[in-house]
Amino acid sequence: MHDGALIIELRNEGSRDLQLERVTVTSPKVEFGVSYSMQLVIGSGPNQGRIFEELSKQLIHPELTLNQKRDAIEKNNGTPIHYGIRIHDASDVKEVIITYLYWGIQRSKKITVR
Repeated sequence: MHDGALIIELRNEGSRDLQLERVTVTSPKVEFGVSYSMQLVIGSGPNQGRIFEELSKQLIHPELTLNQKRDAIEKNNGTPIHYGIRIHDASDVKEVIITYLYWGIQRSKKITVR
């Protein structure tokens, strides 16, 4: 937890983009975050190479190798490095269900929060 918010890092270990469809949780505010630096998608504070957006059918590209990440940061070409979800007011959240499309098939991932 960071400032009462729960941060979940997202990784696509597959070979194609996955499309984030929805996040099911009891919190009223969920945001999708993208980091364009080696900094993980974390809580509030100054924008240091990351942005938070409305959660709506976001594409998550396959994870880059370490060398690809370094090249993208050096070139500063807007290549996403890290993805995450920030859930505000998460003190009572017990589980999060992330629904996404991969190869056109809808899948869900259930995460238990401790």
